[in-house]
Amino acid sequence: TVLDNQIPTISGCPSNQTLTVPSGGCSQNYIIPFPTLTDNCTGLTWNASFSGNSNGNPSNLSGIVNGVNSSSVAFNIGVTTVTLFATDISGNTSTSNCSFTVTVLAPEINVKGNGNDITISDPSPSVSDHTEFGNVFANGNNIRTFTIQNTGTSDLTISAAGITLAGANPTLFS
Repeated sequence: TVLDNQIPTISGCPSNQTLTVPSGGCSQNYIIPFPTLTDNCTGLTWNASFSGNSNGNPSNLSGIVNGVNSSSVAFNIGVTTVTLFATDISGNTSTSNCSFTVTVLAPEINVKGNGNDITISDPSPSVSDHTEFGNVFANGNNIRTFTIQNTGTSDLTISAAGITLAGANPTLFS
C-alpha cells in the first residue's frame, strides 16, 4: 500500500479585482483564473470559498480540474473575500492557501427637491420637497429644481432618455 502524505501547494492567486455592476444590476460575473497547483501525485483539483460580503456570498466551488478556470461566478455589490485551496487525489488539502478580494461597485442615486430627500416610490406630493406644485394659473409658470446625487461607489450616467415623467399629467412637464 502506498500512502500519499504530501500536502499539495497552491500559488499564482489572482490579484484583487474591482468590478462594476451593469445598469440596474445587483451583481457582476467574474471567472476566477486557475491558480498554479503542485503535488507529488496527479489528480489535483482546486476549490474556492467565499466570505465577508454583507449582501451575500456566492456558493463555494469545489473539484475544479487543475489548469481550468472556474465557471462564471456572480458577485454581489460589496467586498467578497475569495480563498483558493488545492486538494489532491488522496484528499490532502493545501495548508497555505491564497486569498484575494472581489469588490463590486454600483451607482446609487438620491433625488432632492427643495434641498430635501425625496423617498423612492413616495406617492404623496409634498410642498417641502417640491413634488406638490400647488396652483399654476393659465400662462403661468411654477419652476421646481431637482437634484440627482450619486451616492454609490461607481460612476452614474444619466441621459434624458433615462428620465421618466409620471403622474396624472406628465405631458405638462418638461
